Parts: sequence; structure tokens; C-alpha cells
Amino acid sequence: LLVDVFISLDIFFIIDKKLIDEFVLKNNFNRVVALGNGKVTDVAKYIANYKKIHLTVIPPILSSNVYFTDKTCLIENKNKITYQAKLPEVLIYDEDFLLQSDFQFHLYGLMDIVCMHVSLMDWKLANIINNEEIDSGIYSDCEELLNKLINNREIILKKDKTSLKIIFDLLKETGNIVCKYGSGRPVSGSEHIFSKKI
Repeated sequence: LLVDVFISLDIFFIIDKKLIDEFVLKNNFNRVVALGNGKVTDVAKYIANYKKIHLTVIPPILSSNVYFTDKTCLIENKNKITYQAKLPEVLIYDEDFLLQSDFQFHLYGLMDIVCMHVSLMDWKLANIINNEEIDSGIYSDCEELLNKLINNREIILKKDKTSLKIIFDLLKETGNIVCKYGSGRPVSGSEHIFSKKI
């Protein structure tokens, strides 16, 4: 019997790959519906990709670009590792539902865009020090996205439905860049090293 699995905020508090794999092997379902932010969506994207089944995602807050990338971060042997995942077939953008959350949480999502500034500087340094090749098209896309954020800052700070849609669209563009490039390299920089150390 195939049933749906509904992943909510409380099912997978720990994103341990071994536990998730055990859950997937013990159960059989034909689609995944995820209501939650980063951890929940990461688990749902991984399960849907693993089982090759339909994925629906319902974001309660826009605090990251997790909804728009085909990558997922899970814990394996105490290390955070990025795995291939899948994009949702259906992503439910419900403005009224999203606006029930403190708007500050949606503003946190913009950090995925602000971090591009750091990652682009890191990329320049990697090019100078290690001859790491810079993808000029992706680099240009990131710069353009940073400028869109700057140009829309006053509208975003109104914290209304229009602001929310701009944040959604900007995060979608970061996800497109990650998918196009094949990793989070253009949008995630050394700030992750510092935050982990702190």
C-alpha cells in the first residue's frame, strides 16, 4: 500500500542521513508533502529524490533559498554534507499564511543574497591565489541579484505582500543560480566557516 508521507516541523528535528535512510527503507509512499523551513524541506527533498516521487512544499517562512535548490544538507557521521535532491513539483506560495509569521524571519532569507557579496570576494581571492576559474556568467548573475536587492530595499522594508513577493522572487533566483552552477559555491562564502567556528 502506497501512502503519502507528510513531513512537518516536528518529525525530523535531527537531519541525520542514517535515520532518514532507515525511515525511507521501512516505509512506502507515493508523494511527500513538506510543511516547514530548512530542515524539514531538506529532508523532504532528499526523500522525494531517493524514492523518485512527487514533492509538494509549503513554506511558512522565507528564511532561506532551500525551496529553490536541488541540493540538501544532511548530517552523516557528524559532518554536514550536501547531497543531490529534487526541486518540488509544487511549491505553495500562500501570502496570507506567510504573513502570519514575524516578517523578520522573511528578512533573514535575504542573507542568502547578501552572502553573495562575500562569496564573490572569496571567488576573486581563489582566482588570484589558486587560479580557480570564475564563471563570468554566474558571477554576473550574482552581481545583478545583489543590485536587485539593493534597488528594492525600500519596498522590502515596508513588510507587506509586495515585499514578500520580492523576497520570494530573489530567493528563487539564488536557487536558480545554485542549480545552474551545480553547487552553492557562487552564493555561499567563507561566512559559513566563521559562523561554524563561532
